[in-house]
Amino acid sequence: SLLAALEEVEAAYFSYPVGAGLTEAAGLFSAAGRERDLQRVVDLSLDAAFPESRSPQGRAEWVAERIFEWAGYGGTHLRVAAFFMENLLTLYGRQVREHGQIRNSFGDFAPSWIAGSDVGAMAAALLANPALITDRATVVGAGQKASHATIAAIITNATGHAVRYQALTPEEWREELIANAAAAGRSDPTVAAHQSAQSVALRRHNTHRVSDDIVRLTGHPPISLEDFVARNRQTFMPKGSATE
Repeated sequence: SLLAALEEVEAAYFSYPVGAGLTEAAGLFSAAGRERDLQRVVDLSLDAAFPESRSPQGRAEWVAERIFEWAGYGGTHLRVAAFFMENLLTLYGRQVREHGQIRNSFGDFAPSWIAGSDVGAMAAALLANPALITDRATVVGAGQKASHATIAAIITNATGHAVRYQALTPEEWREELIANAAAAGRSDPTVAAHQSAQSVALRRHNTHRVSDDIVRLTGHPPISLEDFVARNRQTFMPKGSATE
């Protein structure tokens, strides 16, 4: 239980995936922490965390941030101004394997990309060394930007199989994401709403950034897209290929 997990814990990391239930989870975590005299929380958030966000996940992240503040915790909101590279596996892995395509409504926009392990390392550094925290919200960038067409080329080079990018409208992509989730037995539409909303919002106002935050906070260079794709090459290999 949360109470047992937080026993004699002074500082904790809160991370919740894109999906329904974030604010409830933040409330339960905060209540349990108050019972166990938790002092500091580093909570994973988004650069889209504000009350007028087009994304339902962004609005929920903003509420979760307020919950941790109302509970009286020190620490920081770790707002990531980039997309997780792991999205390439969960959103596009099957498309690439079966159709040799990456399909979405970002067009030629080049998001920033960060590996989940680099985010975790930054959170650990902020927990272990509170002197690194300079603001209630710590906005961090990634090591590189790349359009989805560029990523398709990276996957092509890594697998030896042609992958191309196909642009959709936000409405088309949202419906495709919902259909894909339903086929996989998931009924929560939050991911579809968040991703399609971000494809519109970021093209209008680009909040993604490239920075030295990973090196500054962790002391090691960021994982590159090329390295990430190479490490996960099998996820993108066509079914039945000789090198699968």
